[in-house]
Amino acid sequence: MPSTIGGRILSMSAWRTRPLTNWPSPNMPSARLRLSAKMNVYVYSWKPATSINFGDEIGPMVVQALCRKFKLDYDIIPTVLSTHSKILAIGSILHEAKDDDVVWGVGVNSKHRSVLPRNANIRFNSVRGPLTRFMMRDQGFDCPEVYGDPGLLFPMLFDEQIRTRRGQLEKAAQAIGVPMPETIVIPNINDDRFLPYFTAPFKDNLMFIRPNLDPITVAAYISASKRVISSSLHGLVFADVYGKAITRMASQFEADFKYTDYYEGTDRVAPRAYRDLKSSLDGELVAPLVWNPEPLLRAFPLLDPALRDVLAVNLFDVEENKCYQVADLPNGEGPFTTGWAKPEGGAVWSVDQWTDFEVLFKKPPTSPLTLRLNVGTLPKGTGGFVVFRVVHGGKVIDTHRIMRNEPSKIIEIPLPHMPASGELSLRFKIENASKPVEHGMGDDVRHLGVWVSSFEIASGT
Repeated sequence: MPSTIGGRILSMSAWRTRPLTNWPSPNMPSARLRLSAKMNVYVYSWKPATSINFGDEIGPMVVQALCRKFKLDYDIIPTVLSTHSKILAIGSILHEAKDDDVVWGVGVNSKHRSVLPRNANIRFNSVRGPLTRFMMRDQGFDCPEVYGDPGLLFPMLFDEQIRTRRGQLEKAAQAIGVPMPETIVIPNINDDRFLPYFTAPFKDNLMFIRPNLDPITVAAYISASKRVISSSLHGLVFADVYGKAITRMASQFEADFKYTDYYEGTDRVAPRAYRDLKSSLDGELVAPLVWNPEPLLRAFPLLDPALRDVLAVNLFDVEENKCYQVADLPNGEGPFTTGWAKPEGGAVWSVDQWTDFEVLFKKPPTSPLTLRLNVGTLPKGTGGFVVFRVVHGGKVIDTHRIMRNEPSKIIEIPLPHMPASGELSLRFKIENASKPVEHGMGDDVRHLGVWVSSFEIASGT
C-alpha cells in the first residue's frame, strides 16, 4: 500500500529505490553528531512475563532505526523503569508516562484512563489518534494534532531484513512441499490463549501467526500473504502498510478504544470487527490506508536538541568479574550518578538521602550476579552507624549497616534478574548521614553518608 514522504505517494517498491530522500534533518550543529562517548536513550518496552509480544518490541526498534537514518549516535535501551526520562513510542502505554518523559505516537489504554498524573512534566510530540489527544487535552496537557502509530514506519525502516526473512520462509516452505499461506490470522496477545478454539479446520491456505514471534518474521509473513485477519492492532498496522486485504477480528479482551483511535488517526472510520474467524472470512475489508508520515517523522523526539539533552544519558559500561577502582575512573565517568559528589581522594561520597548506581553491561549476563562495594563512612556522626538500603524496582532488596570508627568493608548485594538490554539501575537510600562540621571534623557542610572506593559485579555467586 502506498505511503507518502514529503507529500508524495510512495509504494513499497518506490521506497526501496528512493529511500528516505526527503526526511527531516536533525536540528543540531554537526559537532553534536560526533559525540565523544556514545550516549544512551531509554525507550519504554513492556514485555509479558514468559515471552514477547511483537507489537511491544517495535518501539525501541523504530527509534533505533531512525537514529541510524538521521545519523544520531545513540544506543537505545528498552526499559520498564522510571528512573530516567524516556521515550514512549508505540502501544497503549500512556499510563506509564512520568515526569520528563516524551510521548511519540502512543495511545491511552482504556483500562488505565485515569492513571496519568495531572500536572506532570510530560512532553507530547504526537499521539496515536484523536481519542487519545482529546483525553490528554481534557486533563490539561498540551497535545499537538499529530497522529499516527510509529509501527507504520516499521515495514519501511526494516524493508531489507523483512525481505530476507520472507525469502527464508519461502525457501523453507518449498523444502517441505507446502505453499506460503494466502490468508494469515494474527490474534492479539491476550487472545492467543484461544488458539485451540481458533484452529478448528479451515481451508489449507490459512495460517495462524503467534504474536510471540519477532516483528521481522510477522512482517515477512504479512508481506507474503494476500489477506490478513487480525485482532492484533499491529497486525492490522503492518497489513495496512503492505496494502493487503484486511478484515478486523474482534478481540476477546481488548476494548474498541485503541482500534478506533488508530483508524481515526489515519483519517478512517474504525471498521467493523467480526466476533470469530468464520465470520471474519466472510467479512468486509478495511478501507485502504492513505497516510502522510512526514508530520510523525518531524515529531521524532531526538530531532529536537532540547529533548536530546533531557533524554540522553551516558551509562557506564561494565564487564563481569572486573574490579573497578574509583581512583582509576576517567573524569566524569562511572556508575555513581544522582546523589554523589565528584570523586576525590580515591573515593566518591554520597551527599543525598537517595543516590543512584547505574551501569550497562557490554555483554548482557546470563548467570546470577553479586555487586561488591568497598564502603566506609565518617568516624563520627549521627548514631553509631549509617543504614545503607538497596532499592530495585521500587522494592528494598538488601540492607547493610556501615559502622562508624571502623575500617571500610566489602558489602555484597545479590542482584535481581538482569533484562536482556544489560541495564542495571539501583537506588541506595542512605540513613544517618552527617555534616562533618557539626562533629568537629572540618568545615564541610555536606550531608555525607557513605564513601565507595571500588566496585565489582561478580558472576556465579
